[in-house]
Amino acid sequence: MIKKLFLFLFSIFSLISCSNKDLCDCKDYQNRQFLNYYETYGLTSLDNFFSLSNDMYYIYLYSITCPRCENIKGCVLDYLDTSTSPPLYLLQKDKIENFKDYFKALPLDYNKENRETLIKECINKSSLSEIYYFGTPTLIEINENKLTNMLVGETSLINFFSNF
Repeated sequence: MIKKLFLFLFSIFSLISCSNKDLCDCKDYQNRQFLNYYETYGLTSLDNFFSLSNDMYYIYLYSITCPRCENIKGCVLDYLDTSTSPPLYLLQKDKIENFKDYFKALPLDYNKENRETLIKECINKSSLSEIYYFGTPTLIEINENKLTNMLVGETSLINFFSNF
């Protein structure tokens, strides 16, 4: 009886903890490498960050040493394999010397609770020196040469890519 109750509760927990498999699992089971995509989709400088197109596009900021970036690699590469619009560009921060120096410095009182407020400050900016860098993974949406949205963190990006 206790064994059946345990199995029942475990089944319920499994169902409610992750009702959408795509939303919960963005691991890359195909063992693809960002490096193989970088020649086609990668940015090698920050010079044209806001001027890759006049239309909307995304820039995915990641690091090869970031475990959260590795956790969502499957969703990012699936997007590149299946979606052409809006375009997505890769930016491996490790490839740019002094990467953080290009961005506006975070305030000393920065914490996750005030992140959304700081992200809102970045909206409609068109220079890296006017936007904050929060870390990886980050997805930046650019439209008409301005930042129009920024998603920071593994959960935000999993939610975003689950819609494609």
